[in-house]
Amino acid sequence: NFFLNNGGDIIKLKYKDKLIDEVAYGDFNDGNTSDNAPKPEKGQALARAQDSQDTNQDNNDWFITTTPTQGLINQITAPIIETTQTIQPQVSYGGGGGGGGGSSTPSYQAYQTGDVVINEIMYNVSGSDPSHEWLEIYNPGASEVDLNG
Repeated sequence: NFFLNNGGDIIKLKYKDKLIDEVAYGDFNDGNTSDNAPKPEKGQALARAQDSQDTNQDNNDWFITTTPTQGLINQITAPIIETTQTIQPQVSYGGGGGGGGGSSTPSYQAYQTGDVVINEIMYNVSGSDPSHEWLEIYNPGASEVDLNG
């Protein structure tokens, strides 16, 4: 069992002492809250935009979805604002500084064969939290990965 703070937290996936993946969301202070993934509201999930892809910027990699897809390919369905406008996920691409540079595509980290990654989180469910929270681990490889460790 695990319990996550609805306002913000960090989840780390480790194998022995090796950090495999992590995500900080909401107001969790990991030293840099500006790159945290957003905080979903009750009944929404936090999903990785591209299964098993990581830019090391949680605010680029994770989006709020109203369509939790536990065990399926992530589907980002943005929440509807009270004015019935739909929020479209925005991904910012590299660059910075003056000079007009910048990348036209995000730079994704490739995981090694055998790595598993955090792929989707549902921690602020409708109803009673403790028995309905879940965390999806994704194996991008073709081989089984032993999670006992």
